Amino acid sequence: MKIKQLHITLGLLFHFAFTTLHAQIYVNTNVSGGTHDGSSWANAYAELSAAINNSNTGDQLWVAQGTYFPTSTINRDIAFDLPQGISIYGGFLGNETSLNQRDWTNHVTILSGNIGDAIDKTDNSYIILSAAQTVTHFVLDGLTIEGGYANGIYQKSGAGLYINAYATPTGSYPTIANCIFQNNYSENGGGAVYVETGNGGKAAPSFQHCIFQNNESGSSGGAVYNSGYSNISLTPTFTDCIFSNNLSGESGGAVFNHGGLGGSTNPIFKECDFESNTATNGHGGGMYNLGSGNNSDASPTIINCRFFDNSGYAAGGIYNNGTNMGNSSPTITNCTFSRNFTTGYGGTGGAIYCNGSESGNSSAVITNCIIWGNNAPFGSHVLRSVEGSPTIKYCLVDVADCSALQSGTLPNVTCGAGMIFNIDPLFTYEAGGDLTLQPNSPAMNAGDNTANLEPIDLAKSSRITNATIDLGAYETAASALPIELISFRAQLQKDQVKLSWLTASEQNNNFFTIQHSVDGIYFEDIKKVNSAGNSSEIQSYFAFDNEPSRGVNYYRLMQTDFDGTTTFSQIESVKVYTGKISAFPNPVINQINITFSDFEKGKIEYGIFNIYGKEVYREKVEIEDGLHVIGLDQVRDFLPGIYFIKIFNSPSGEYVYKFQKVTE
Repeated sequence: MKIKQLHITLGLLFHFAFTTLHAQIYVNTNVSGGTHDGSSWANAYAELSAAINNSNTGDQLWVAQGTYFPTSTINRDIAFDLPQGISIYGGFLGNETSLNQRDWTNHVTILSGNIGDAIDKTDNSYIILSAAQTVTHFVLDGLTIEGGYANGIYQKSGAGLYINAYATPTGSYPTIANCIFQNNYSENGGGAVYVETGNGGKAAPSFQHCIFQNNESGSSGGAVYNSGYSNISLTPTFTDCIFSNNLSGESGGAVFNHGGLGGSTNPIFKECDFESNTATNGHGGGMYNLGSGNNSDASPTIINCRFFDNSGYAAGGIYNNGTNMGNSSPTITNCTFSRNFTTGYGGTGGAIYCNGSESGNSSAVITNCIIWGNNAPFGSHVLRSVEGSPTIKYCLVDVADCSALQSGTLPNVTCGAGMIFNIDPLFTYEAGGDLTLQPNSPAMNAGDNTANLEPIDLAKSSRITNATIDLGAYETAASALPIELISFRAQLQKDQVKLSWLTASEQNNNFFTIQHSVDGIYFEDIKKVNSAGNSSEIQSYFAFDNEPSRGVNYYRLMQTDFDGTTTFSQIESVKVYTGKISAFPNPVINQINITFSDFEKGKIEYGIFNIYGKEVYREKVEIEDGLHVIGLDQVRDFLPGIYFIKIFNSPSGEYVYKFQKVTE
């Protein structure tokens, strides 16, 4: 009966189209011997360029440690031209079987533009990585990109990575993660990265956990230049990125965001660090935002970021310029500005500058920030506004009152609620750049919770540990709960999540509530657990989430007193694996490679069935967390026809994959 039921299920699957197969291509510059066709580590390509040229949409390129050049010649025009939909992963030693075994810190994979004289950088590749207008998706992960030198006739920007989404209405949505961009130079914009959109094109690249250091631009955007023109939307996201020691000849020592001719360039910066970046002859040592022209906009969202020791002619931290009927009105939330400074004669705005001249607008909203110890010898060391109209609220600043923030004879800065004037924030070690808060800081519990919905701060700690958010980029440790909580844990057990916690003591504790979230921001109550009330002995509690979501689940413990006061624990997360299987080659003659991705580490039992529901093979295998590939040569003895791979015991559910056996 079971076989008959399975036959019906598999028979229905016969009507579905075959799943598109994606190859796994191996690259190792140190490989010796083999066929160099990229089919395994032993047969890896020695040149990354060859692997890229022979890849197709959906392919994964696993690249071992070593240095790779766009060309073996001295032709500076040649770059790694990225095709549609490929993923390039670095950080391999050269024997791994899953992505999570990589170590890009110790097994460094370098994409270098140093194709000529090792000492003379002026003969390096103009651009190292290039994505043309037809390329809408790609992944770069675990790579170091260095030594591009864009000073050509046409190649003058984005020496490390050039993304061209001009006239690309479908959009460009690449992911760049765990990458280092260093020692790149561009004559024009974007020493390391240039993102261009216009004429109806749009782009939203995502940069995650990347480092931009020691890059230089002869013009603007020492590390990154985001350029959006002509009624388009450019919305890159930078999460947990570091911008350090970048230099621009003009404005935007680290980043330049430009919306022009009706275009919008509105990036998002979350948990990013800007330190020691310099705009040599321009403004905005950390960042410059320019909205120029009617309906043009350059208004980034900047949240949980640190600006330290950046410098520019004006605005050591951020310069916002809405001009010629353009707009530059960023939202700056829970950021810390310290020791940023201006360098030019007459330079003002040590931390932030808002310029709304020539019928433009610059109405920045600054909330939950600490602006302390910045320097502008010619005035306005906190905030400078020239024909702008910024609003600042729930911030700690080192001036006596709101009038000291004004520029000129008319009030042009609006001070909202929650301002703290001229009280030392008590940084842990300001001179050394440690801008975390001491336990007795006046910035603790002084912010507006509604302004910041991020679950973590710059240090990746829970963003709100007491009832009220702290000011600045860092949250201090939670104050003592009415309970002494020993532990709170979330553990995946088959298809449910067990929540357990221990208390050492309790005082006036009414009950506990388990709260759940799928994004770490919005939490919902899922379980109420009665408490001991008052106790000086260890108490043990547990509850279950019987229906967790696929993907990452976030949990926290809310404790409620008899008077209704609530406090929260730290946030715990559990991943419920989505589980995917595929196989290649398909069709297959002799050996098929079965790929298990996003399964929890452990034993997986799978079987292979023919089109009639008869089981022809069954095996239990030990797989790693992440991606695991099994080679099965028994398939050579199968009769020609359609077969199905079925997984039985995955906590994520059952999965079926179809393949075809052929004779030639």
